[in-house]
Amino acid sequence: MTLVAGELLPDVSNKILACIGLGVEGDVSHESVFENIAAITAAGGFLGACDLTAKSKAYQLYEAALAFAHNQPGQQPSVINASIMSSVRGHFGDHHATERTKGSKLWISPLMSLYWFFDLHTVADQNLFTESLKDTVTDKDAAAAIYDFRDSLRLRPAKPIPLP
Repeated sequence: MTLVAGELLPDVSNKILACIGLGVEGDVSHESVFENIAAITAAGGFLGACDLTAKSKAYQLYEAALAFAHNQPGQQPSVINASIMSSVRGHFGDHHATERTKGSKLWISPLMSLYWFFDLHTVADQNLFTESLKDTVTDKDAAAAIYDFRDSLRLRPAKPIPLP
């Protein structure tokens, strides 16, 4: 059964999905990520990429928003956002910008500061999780649906990206 994004998302014509932080999530197969980007590109849904740079107004606002959020009572620093900020600031490899990651092995790279843009309908049409997500309301509901569906799949073992 193919789920048509227009049926699932009736009021989102011409919407863009923006992604940043490639490589932050350690349990993701980056070979699969690039394979999926290629499939979305073949379907006409890849709209381009650009970088978030330290001198840009967008980055300065991003950093200010994160500083505000992290300083709220009971709020822990975001590992994902700390990694993106580390990338933008030119760090590489096992760099830890927050105490939350001490004792773990990180791989900060310039890929983390790239914004990737996609047509939302093309992504939704090809996304295996779309059907599982349609009845979710909160981010916790969505995460549970994704993990439950993912557990039901036979995922290929992750392979390293063959970079020379």
